[in-house]
Amino acid sequence: MRVFVPKIHGLHSPEYEFNDSKLIKYQEPPDRIDKIVERLSINHRYIVTEVTGKEKLSKNGVHFDKMIEIFENIRTDKYLIPDTFNIKRIEKEPEECSAKLGMYLFDTATPFGPNTADVLRNSFMTIKEAVNHIKKTKENVYVAIRPPGHHAGYDFFGGYCYMNNAAIAAVRLKKTGKVAILDIDYHHGNGTQDIFYYSDVLYVSLHADPATEFPYYWGYAEESGEGEGYGYNVNIPLARGTKRQDYLMALRNALEIISGFSPTFLILSLGLDIYRGDPLGTFDIDRDGLNEIGVLIRVLGVPVLIVQEGGYAIDEIGDNIEAILEPFS
Repeated sequence: MRVFVPKIHGLHSPEYEFNDSKLIKYQEPPDRIDKIVERLSINHRYIVTEVTGKEKLSKNGVHFDKMIEIFENIRTDKYLIPDTFNIKRIEKEPEECSAKLGMYLFDTATPFGPNTADVLRNSFMTIKEAVNHIKKTKENVYVAIRPPGHHAGYDFFGGYCYMNNAAIAAVRLKKTGKVAILDIDYHHGNGTQDIFYYSDVLYVSLHADPATEFPYYWGYAEESGEGEGYGYNVNIPLARGTKRQDYLMALRNALEIISGFSPTFLILSLGLDIYRGDPLGTFDIDRDGLNEIGVLIRVLGVPVLIVQEGGYAIDEIGDNIEAILEPFS
């Protein structure tokens, strides 16, 4: 199984985030991907490719041009954490860099630093190479990528996410067939939902109930898409502490919906924060449960592009990724 990794992801490495009314250690560090790559590199099932190239962010195809222009043009020697937000969506752009970011940012856990834009360019190229590979070979592929992406919408970003990797892949795969996205991150992929809410890309998400968990304002069961997208957005919110068997039952229901859609390609937004030991999750799913999740998804029998989202139990992330990828390799 081919594994694509952005070579310079580690250059985006904030020290802190502001969360839960306090400054805390940044919880989406380079170690997340480094541990994954270290583990997969010694397993003969996987061929790891480090992508060194970069692509202009303006070619992404899913995000608001003005937001991307700000990413491209920010010049800073420190990590910026905006503290003022454009809640009225005023169009006039301020001059101060942090305030520019605040026009589109929705939280205080997503700092933007000196190398963030360069890392995003490298990540964009990584997604493009993975898409080209799966289109050419119809083989499953895994993208060990950071920053993650599923909280980045058309014209907003947050939740450690700046650009939506799964959505960027989807718009490219849609040119050659039907695309479904299955999001199994602990947190709802509000960005992915936003991007495809009015289109016929099927988005199915299993996640913690947003009434009690981030991102709070998106992810409810009644959100089912609009216009051409009506019926193509399926949210399955789950209670805190959901047990393995209850989760697997919900997953089977999600997979029935996807199977009925008959996609040409499936994109799996993979959040390992569903694991029982994750500091940002509450679900009770052990490593065998992760493997069973992979088995159930693989049974669909369509090529799967797996995009890394969350997963913050860093000491165990190598074991966890092996468990869930094994059925695909």
